Amino acid sequence: IIYVINKSDLLKNKTKAKIEKLRPNALISCKNRTGIKNLRDLIKKQAKTIKKKEEKFEKIIVGVLGYPNTGKSSLINLLIGKSSAGVGSDAGFTRGIQKLKLSDEILLLDSPGVIPKEDYSAIDKEKIAKHTKIGGRSFSQVKEPEIVVHNLMKEFKGVFEKFYKIKSKGDSEILIEELGKKKGFIKKGGNVNEDKTARFILKDWQQGKIKV
Repeated sequence: IIYVINKSDLLKNKTKAKIEKLRPNALISCKNRTGIKNLRDLIKKQAKTIKKKEEKFEKIIVGVLGYPNTGKSSLINLLIGKSSAGVGSDAGFTRGIQKLKLSDEILLLDSPGVIPKEDYSAIDKEKIAKHTKIGGRSFSQVKEPEIVVHNLMKEFKGVFEKFYKIKSKGDSEILIEELGKKKGFIKKGGNVNEDKTARFILKDWQQGKIKV
């Protein structure tokens, strides 16, 4: 297992220190195209070790596994140097499994995102909020986005108010109401479209616009 941390451009030093405990690891930013050579070399090094132990293998197959929407397909495209794996911003974009050539001896296996069985729920609001927080569930797919915004604001106090320049005293309902008015997300009857506003906030969060 090689632990690959994508979107490393968003990491803070204290988080990097925790990641260093996972070995071997590679810090990657597909956005900034950094860390790719290091990972490619690490894969080839591990592949040679397997080859020596198991001469029967004609090719080494490397599975790229992880949560949905963490950039697995983007990572594969950078590793092989061309856009072969389809990419999309929504969780669940990759539907099937693809084999892509890294070298004459190594194939990369692109697969749909995986949420562990014990961690998955379609009804547990805390688990749903957790997956949405890290992009495992897209802002466009999650049910009850207002609850996710509430949980995020509770965990990251003052961050959302500062970003949107709205005083809400930590109350997610006030933030959503005021931001909805500001953005013109109004339903028939003059009420704020809370669902649309909450999804707008989650989109900004998942795209890394809101810094903590």
